[in-house]
Amino acid sequence: MMDEVLNAPGKIWSYLKEHGETSVYKIKKDLSLPDSMLYIGIGWLAKEGKLEISRNGGSLKVKLV
Repeated sequence: MMDEVLNAPGKIWSYLKEHGETSVYKIKKDLSLPDSMLYIGIGWLAKEGKLEISRNGGSLKVKLV
């Protein structure tokens, strides 16, 4: 479990570096991350100031800063 927590932010960061601004749903789908790991990873990156999070209609979008 700890490995998943530590790896999720890196997977998300790498994905965003390659794909640019993306919806949270698309990241979840493409990386096959469970909800808990997805949101842990996004929260971790946001706390470090590496993400910008915005709402576009009903979906959340994230991008690297």
